[in-house]
Amino acid sequence: MRSRWWQRGKHLAQSTLASYGAVYFCDRRSAALLFAAATFIVPFHGLLGLLGIAFTNAFAWLLRRPPAVIQYGTYGFNGLLVGLALGLFFRCDLPLVFFLAVISFMTVVVTEAMRLYGLKHQSVPALSWPFIIVTLTALLSAHRYGAVEITVVPIWAAPLGAAFVPHWIAVYLRSLGCVFFQLSVVSGALVALGLLIYSRWALVLSGLGFVCGTLTYRFLGGDMADITHAYIGFNFVLTAIAVGGIWVVLSPASLLFAAGASALAAILSAAMLALLTPLELPVLALPFVTATQLAILASRVQAPSLHLQPVFAPRAPEENLAEARDRLTRFPAPHTTLLLSPFHGTWTVTQGFHGAHTHQGLWPHGLDFEILDEDGSPHRGLGHTLNDYHTYKAPVLACGNGTVVHVVDHLRDNPVGEIDTHNPYGNCVVIAHAGGVYSLVAHLQQHSIAVRVGEAVHPGQPLAKVGNSGRSPKPHLHLQAQVAPHIGSPTVPFALLHALAHDGDVPRYHTHVVPGENTRISPMLPSDWVRRAAQLMPGQTWRWHISQEGRTRTEQWTSTVDPTGVRRLQSDAGASVEFYADTTHTAMYNFRGSGQSLLGLFFLACARLPHTGTDATWDDQPGARDFLPPFARLWHDATLPFATAAPIRTASTLQITHRDVQVHCRVVARSFWLSRMPDDIQVTLLPDTGVHHVRATRRGALLLEARTNP
Repeated sequence: MRSRWWQRGKHLAQSTLASYGAVYFCDRRSAALLFAAATFIVPFHGLLGLLGIAFTNAFAWLLRRPPAVIQYGTYGFNGLLVGLALGLFFRCDLPLVFFLAVISFMTVVVTEAMRLYGLKHQSVPALSWPFIIVTLTALLSAHRYGAVEITVVPIWAAPLGAAFVPHWIAVYLRSLGCVFFQLSVVSGALVALGLLIYSRWALVLSGLGFVCGTLTYRFLGGDMADITHAYIGFNFVLTAIAVGGIWVVLSPASLLFAAGASALAAILSAAMLALLTPLELPVLALPFVTATQLAILASRVQAPSLHLQPVFAPRAPEENLAEARDRLTRFPAPHTTLLLSPFHGTWTVTQGFHGAHTHQGLWPHGLDFEILDEDGSPHRGLGHTLNDYHTYKAPVLACGNGTVVHVVDHLRDNPVGEIDTHNPYGNCVVIAHAGGVYSLVAHLQQHSIAVRVGEAVHPGQPLAKVGNSGRSPKPHLHLQAQVAPHIGSPTVPFALLHALAHDGDVPRYHTHVVPGENTRISPMLPSDWVRRAAQLMPGQTWRWHISQEGRTRTEQWTSTVDPTGVRRLQSDAGASVEFYADTTHTAMYNFRGSGQSLLGLFFLACARLPHTGTDATWDDQPGARDFLPPFARLWHDATLPFATAAPIRTASTLQITHRDVQVHCRVVARSFWLSRMPDDIQVTLLPDTGVHHVRATRRGALLLEARTNP
């Protein structure tokens, strides 16, 4: 019973702090505490904000909204703003508390409606529209009620700290505090400190937005008293943070974009003041949400031309940029066409992209494959007949899910050395894949095609056999991706997904690769044995016994999944890492915490883990930020949009035995800041148990060893 009440109290505290943090897009608890403190400069005002959170969360719980959504502050932050706004515009008494309770129910309903609409239509974020709608409704309805008295308390003149800072700094700090309807310098200073803890670039963006918005307002002849007394300054601040690094990846282009959006917010502020002031209504956050939603929409529609990268699951600006660079260096680009190898076994690329013979002009992106024997010969004997060739009659497989849209099956196979120039592709199959991309396999054997137009196919399904039809002097398989279903359509770049390159004793795994000529390549065949060792099932826990530098300690990991489907490994030591796992591989990203932690070492070793049924090697480049010492991390963050910090490069080997799966990771490159990192990490995984043993050394000396009971 005590444990259950403890958990409820913990969730209540988390949802309350999350509500304060969400106002500035922040998920850092220490920063949220400072934001909360900023609302209590005028105590009864802060109390009404806290009541707003309590009422909205209580109604959300009574309406059986998802607990995790409540915990993330989705409802509470709008309730907080509504409570703070009512505390500003109304006299604090018992009727006002009742009014807040009723209006909080409306806050939950409006928030839920907008949340569900956004999930269904994947539109731009709702931001603080529920707060605006509910607050304006409250102000309008109060004109008909005598029990709640509209009044602006002397919060505007709060002089705390104003005498000790220059005028424009004081105006900036008051604009920061005005997000919480607090205009004192002390309140703004607490918010600035919270932003500094949460994200240095969020603080920089807040200053950029304030300067650009204020200068625009002043240059156009606006009344500068509006910046604080009409509380429009915070609109410039929030717009720049949202557009410069939260919903768009931080970059030099995003800084210019944020400056322009803040100027737009200044113009919208003037327009909305002219519209709403005669009605005795405040503009609230209307300029911010309007300018930000327009900017987000523009960034998503015109991202390439604006040199912007939109964000759909926002985090702190530094984290968004680190994740974007992680995707760029470790994973396929978002719009890359990915195809599985259309064959079994090991084949050799005999002509690659921009080849010397046929892969030219409008059709440069094609791969030709042949089967070569140990001596590198494509045939047995003299190779005078088609049957002498190892590739002839080899099975051809579908390279992804799709629908057959074109089949040519009637053309004869050419004798060796002859070609058919009238039908360059010969017998072929064209398959339509998701995203408007088509794959084509060509030079197939006459009457060997086993699928028909309109038939749905799955990866690895047999399509036909290799022949020698079309412009093909000897049996080989041609693969290309194209923009239309018609034979002869221009090609587009593509990569082979989950492939093994045989360039040494142990094959090298590639998540995606465009193989060059003479590369020996084979599809990676997933192993259920390795998958069971690397699956890290949600709800699973690991209790570690760690020996490090003569001391022993314990640490617990838990595998979780949040309402958006993001899976995480979380350590009770404060570290966490997100990961993706399917039948083919496990990939880890967004590590947060100490790089010296056990979870940090595991991330380095297993940031990429193929579920291959054979021993394999691979290279990786995990993000270095959380492995840097504090001073180096500050420098890294300061230069983040303009330079790439020296990455960590690792070389890993997977070894499979009848008992376990072992990963041996060598750190082969790192910056001088990371000289204290281990250079060798070994991880042992057991099927159905997961990671079981971690051992880290530097120059042969043991740094750490950890075990968990299977």
